[in-house]
Amino acid sequence: MNLYFDLHEIDAGIDIPHADRHLSAYRELRNAASDYIWLHNDIGSLEKEVAVGDLHNAVYILHIREDKTLHEAVDASNVLLGEHVDRILVAEEELTRLSDNRPHAGQARIALQRCAQDYRRLVRGDFDYHGQVRRYTGAGS
Repeated sequence: MNLYFDLHEIDAGIDIPHADRHLSAYRELRNAASDYIWLHNDIGSLEKEVAVGDLHNAVYILHIREDKTLHEAVDASNVLLGEHVDRILVAEEELTRLSDNRPHAGQARIALQRCAQDYRRLVRGDFDYHGQVRRYTGAGS
């Protein structure tokens, strides 16, 4: 997922200074957004992946390792999704606080704030995508 975020930043013209890429809030925001997207994908594709024997799905692994029914594993995964959203919001707030406390940083401050907004939009876009694409909705299957 980091490559995905890197490509987005380039395309969006967001230039995060090297030193700011090491801020814990920036790294946590990227990690939380990435964790949300991959888990949301696994929840949405679970049924189809199990049907074809693709068992490298986080929800299915939770089902096996935790001795849960598939339904329980999906429920537990949805709880984890909520935790990832909480992590995103906390990291976004911290990143905004850090950038607000650096008024002299100019473009770096703007880049950090824009990055936080864009990552939230990417996560929201992932949520919307899963509700619209046949692969996840089952429409036309």
